[in-house]
Amino acid sequence: MARVLVRERHEPRGFVVAPLTSDTVRPEDVRAAARRRGLRVEGALDPEALGRAALAPAAYRSRPLVDEIDGARGITVAICTRDRPAELTRCLETLRKLDYPCFEVLVIDNAPRGPTTHEIVARFAGNDARVRYVREDRPGLSNARNRALKEAHFEVVAFTDDDVRIDPWWLRALARGFQRGPHVACVTGLVAVARLRTDAERFFDARVSWSDRLAPAEYDLDHPAPTVLFPFQPGLFGTGANFAVDRQLMADLGGFDPVLGAGSPTNGGEDLDAFVRIILASRTLAYEPAAIIWHFHRTSDAGLRTQMRDYGMGLSALVAKWLMTPGTRREVLRRAMPGMRHAVGMWRSSASGPPVGTRPAYRFLLAELQGALSGPTHYWTGRRAERRATAS
Repeated sequence: MARVLVRERHEPRGFVVAPLTSDTVRPEDVRAAARRRGLRVEGALDPEALGRAALAPAAYRSRPLVDEIDGARGITVAICTRDRPAELTRCLETLRKLDYPCFEVLVIDNAPRGPTTHEIVARFAGNDARVRYVREDRPGLSNARNRALKEAHFEVVAFTDDDVRIDPWWLRALARGFQRGPHVACVTGLVAVARLRTDAERFFDARVSWSDRLAPAEYDLDHPAPTVLFPFQPGLFGTGANFAVDRQLMADLGGFDPVLGAGSPTNGGEDLDAFVRIILASRTLAYEPAAIIWHFHRTSDAGLRTQMRDYGMGLSALVAKWLMTPGTRREVLRRAMPGMRHAVGMWRSSASGPPVGTRPAYRFLLAELQGALSGPTHYWTGRRAERRATAS
């Protein structure tokens, strides 16, 4: 089976499931599945996307993109990577199809073990001055993101990971998000799954809350989300694989926390930390589902267990930071019981789902719980180490 995204112009309208025939999807099957979902399908299907449906979700366009960005803002695309040549090569190739009038690409090579990333970027860039390689020797995703903020030529910096395919209209949708109002300082987008071959991929896609949200939204202190956890709810705003920020505001807020994020002592949490700080600074975060990134999830059980452990660790480390910060401590304590009920509800829902492979799914939830129990300790030790490093 293939999961197909149906669009009107470049606006996502819904996902449908259609059968695979010789690694392709037949147009008539897509139309039938769309009709069952109440989606109107007209025009021609995208044959290129349907032809690679065995590798990634197919994309259906009922009409070509016609939206124009008036006074388009320049955007810096920042890809933070570390010693993953295959993933980076695949990601960079998708940049060739980006449809946007003014952008640059920064590849931040974070604490590399060799010259491979530099060589890949040099081959990809050729004589294109818009593509730059930057080496950041301090390990950790937050340090790489902060280096991107310093090196960017434009005032909007769009962040993504190396394990994604970038949609051609990604930057247009992000730019539209900033046009929603003068106070918008961050725009997040849809992170759809790029492949659903293994049980691990299917479990993770069902576990996260940001893989199929198709309704635009805006969040700020005057227009909070209808949940008591706002703005401290994981997954509500999006994820770090797909967001853009106002560079100056992020710098004014102190940048990304180097104690949080992949490669740090806590292995996560820097994206939600940034989202919450932006909202608490009385700015607006806009969610644009048309800003699409296709994400390749972990394919193996072992890789997924590690990822779930890191997710749990990063989230609990971030909660520990909020509790240690006077400006957020009281608000987080006030939401402690609803937060616990929310977490238990998510775990129960995942544990009661179908098994992953030959064993129940709860082994991944146990890995997440294991990480959550160790997160506060990792945050505290990481914070002390960062203070010593700063002092020296």
